[in-house]
Amino acid sequence: MELYISIGSLVVACCAIGLTVWQATIQRIHNRISVKPHLMQATTKDKTGDVASLHVCIINNGLGPAFIDSFSVLYQGTPTSLEDGLSEALGDLTKNMSSTSLACGSAIAAGESVQLVRVKFNAPTDHQVEQVKAKLNDLDMVIKYSSAYEKIEPFDTRS
Repeated sequence: MELYISIGSLVVACCAIGLTVWQATIQRIHNRISVKPHLMQATTKDKTGDVASLHVCIINNGLGPAFIDSFSVLYQGTPTSLEDGLSEALGDLTKNMSSTSLACGSAIAAGESVQLVRVKFNAPTDHQVEQVKAKLNDLDMVIKYSSAYEKIEPFDTRS
């Protein structure tokens, strides 16, 4: 009889250890998901009369902060700085423009939006606004970032 009790106790103890390991694994997965950032790009336009402005923003709509590892810009596939790429893409329109680069080591909090480019220009028609928007689309961004736990697949506007 004591043998059966000992074997039963051993089985219960092994089940308890197995369930504890399983629960800890599930908790780690949940913790990683609960702080995972997700970056996306948004381009908005405002048009009042003959004046229009375009805004290019990066938004973190994930659950945790995105820690920036690197930020690079490509103009027609060639690596360049944000300012140089904008100058090549927009030409004279850069007179009424502001831009912000993401610094390595900076972070974008969950729910935060960072305006990278704002350009204001004369545009009597919506077609002209779309032309400027198409010129901005010649610029591609690659943002390598990570969460509190791991590196995330880079945000790349080319894909």
